Amino acid sequence: YGVPSLQETLVIFYNKTMFADAGIVIPEDGMITWDQLRDYSLRLTLRDDSGTVTTWGLLSPLEQRLWWVLIEQNEGQVLAQHEDGTWHVEIDDAAREAIEFYTNLVVADHVMSEDILSYDFMSLLQGFRTGKYAMFSFGCWVRSWITRLTGGGLDWGMLQVQGPKANVTEADPQAIGIYSGSPYKAEAAEFLAFFTNTENQARLAYADWLFPTRQTALERPEFQSEDDQWDVAYQWLPYARDVKPHMFGFFSWEWQSFIPQIELVILGNQDLDTALQQATQQGNQFLRRMGLQ
Repeated sequence: YGVPSLQETLVIFYNKTMFADAGIVIPEDGMITWDQLRDYSLRLTLRDDSGTVTTWGLLSPLEQRLWWVLIEQNEGQVLAQHEDGTWHVEIDDAAREAIEFYTNLVVADHVMSEDILSYDFMSLLQGFRTGKYAMFSFGCWVRSWITRLTGGGLDWGMLQVQGPKANVTEADPQAIGIYSGSPYKAEAAEFLAFFTNTENQARLAYADWLFPTRQTALERPEFQSEDDQWDVAYQWLPYARDVKPHMFGFFSWEWQSFIPQIELVILGNQDLDTALQQATQQGNQFLRRMGLQ
């Protein structure tokens, strides 16, 4: 038995000064289309006289799953569960379009660095502070780090990408549960009820710069305050959901058979069609080994 406890919204953090210098005026609600994200990234990417990039328009770490969000926004499919309960890698055209949009930011538009494959969190934040990255995608809880690191010396904001077919962002939910084999289920349930009550869930969420899932906790005024842009992140909660397919062994499948193929595309060592063919073949082999087919 388990219950969700905390959630967030995946956002695009942006440098307001750089946007102003580039003449970019964002929509009042902060919702931008795929085309606008690409356009902003192109306009914000700066190079010196030798052609070396001095400012990257965007950094969207592969592990932070903006690309999974894009797949959901385009109503795409990568994994399908059949009526018999088995799972299969079945990548449709809508998913391919979303993945291509993401990888093209690196390999075609050259507005995003290969740093997305292996990045250091503090280096990312320092890069945002110093102007190496004009935008980056991460969970809204990173507001706490930006605030501490910049000490109010950086004018920044948040954007939300809206989809061509659906508005979706990553909730990245956290949960607390009771082990099915526990000999103390009644006591554990009592603690779980205490741990997730309105007061405690609100305190935990606010301290972590996240949002509670309990509605009575979420309705508290601190989560809609203008302080530290809580209200901005809050307004996108209706779009938040877990974009990861709910398949047993998902993370192992993703990192062993799917992401390695996407990495080869980003590094320029493989075209997207070949990558998706390999991801389908190797992914289904993995699922068979896992007993999911």
